[in-house]
Amino acid sequence: MNAKTWDLFHEVESDDSCLVYMGEFDDHFTDILIEVNQAAANLDDRSTRKKVAFLTAECFQNIIRHGDANASSDAYRKNPKMFSLRNHGGIYYMCTSNIVTSDRVEQLTNTLTSLGNVSDEELKKIYLNSLEHNEHNEAGGAGLGLIEMARKSKQAPDFYFEKQDGSFSNFFMQLEIIPKELQVGVHPTYIPIEKVRSLYKKLCEHNILVLRKGNFSQENVLPLFKLIEANLKWEVDEGSGINKKGIYILLEMLQNLSKYGHSSGERTEGIITISDDGSNIHIHTGNYVQNRNVEKLKLKLAQLSAMDENALKSQYKKALFNFGAEKMADGAGIGFIEMFKISRKPVEFEFVPATDDTSFFSLSITL
Repeated sequence: MNAKTWDLFHEVESDDSCLVYMGEFDDHFTDILIEVNQAAANLDDRSTRKKVAFLTAECFQNIIRHGDANASSDAYRKNPKMFSLRNHGGIYYMCTSNIVTSDRVEQLTNTLTSLGNVSDEELKKIYLNSLEHNEHNEAGGAGLGLIEMARKSKQAPDFYFEKQDGSFSNFFMQLEIIPKELQVGVHPTYIPIEKVRSLYKKLCEHNILVLRKGNFSQENVLPLFKLIEANLKWEVDEGSGINKKGIYILLEMLQNLSKYGHSSGERTEGIITISDDGSNIHIHTGNYVQNRNVEKLKLKLAQLSAMDENALKSQYKKALFNFGAEKMADGAGIGFIEMFKISRKPVEFEFVPATDDTSFFSLSITL
């Protein structure tokens, strides 16, 4: 499990930030996702921030409009809907994926291809003409949405249709949002849509619902928590079972990334993924730690791994009241003990040498 976290981190390591969301898609998620995007991408430029907010809402609507309600459950199970936002070299890449019936591929292809052959002024005329004549198609105005996306991002979306079993295709669409100061010449950091499809397949293989890589500062943690809580339908008032425990562990792991990860400048680089295998929820985190803390932390985690439930309870009480219990590196003792108490399966951890001064610490909890 932890090797997977390290591999996924490498997949998006060159991104300044990356958020991938695969799960429920309806209108009430839009505001939450916009808030997460604003924090995750650290959008200081007002113009870019407004574009990202608008296009996030449009992409959600695109998924809802284009997502085929008649698609078989097997097609959906193999190809969950996806939304992603990546900041790569200062350029923002927004991508969606959803199932459509194959008989709609030609229409969508023609529409998207035509958008790449017209100027900004022509796009505006097409949009206003469609609006004036109320040219809403059977997908509830999806044509207007695609035109507006092209207008806001200043270019036609990239797209790909991947044929599935039966009469369905997986529709990938990607937008580039280039800040004004970067709109000069060719951008060697371009992420081709094939790379997005490759990441998507890896996430599907591991049943991942949410992936977030980037700077885990305090202000980034709360909006991300809202998104995960809403997706997994964890409610505090549903009792003392997995829901309440899940909320506690999720917060603890996010706080660990924020507080105890190795910082470089003002960034605390890390990754968190949430996966659901149908029986259990798995939370995986990964972040850099100073090599001088590795042996001490590894020893403490090994000690906790060897403890049974009663020993963990005793250790927790000692740490809580500080009665002779040695805290772990950076004071993270109580939180780690609680993770070992709550996890339904053995907690997995690993340290992979990264640089002369740091190692990549990955941790996996099962709920």
